[in-house]
Amino acid sequence: MVLQSGMYSFRLIKNENLTMLWNDSIVYWNQGLNSSVTNNTPNLTSPTLGVQPIGILTISDPKLATVAIVSHSNDYAEAGDILRFFKLEGDENVRIYSSTKGSGSTIESWAVVTDQC
Repeated sequence: MVLQSGMYSFRLIKNENLTMLWNDSIVYWNQGLNSSVTNNTPNLTSPTLGVQPIGILTISDPKLATVAIVSHSNDYAEAGDILRFFKLEGDENVRIYSSTKGSGSTIESWAVVTDQC
């Protein structure tokens, strides 16, 4: 439920929010689920964050009727044999990377914070 790097932690919490915290107390980034998904769901019980093979970042939970879409990668639904993974980097940013199978290279296709300046 928590990814941690240095003073930053990325959490999926039961009130339907994805949150990046600095020093476990200051909100650096926060994103809640769409209210149309969670109107009848006061708190999630066992939220799970996932990246679908086509590049969609989702949250699933037994209380949700369907998975909730959080975001799309930049290469969402591109054709080809693409592998994707989610990572909290040493620069305290969370990213989705894409790699064409067999290429040996990766590209950033989504980030929590696009401009860290």
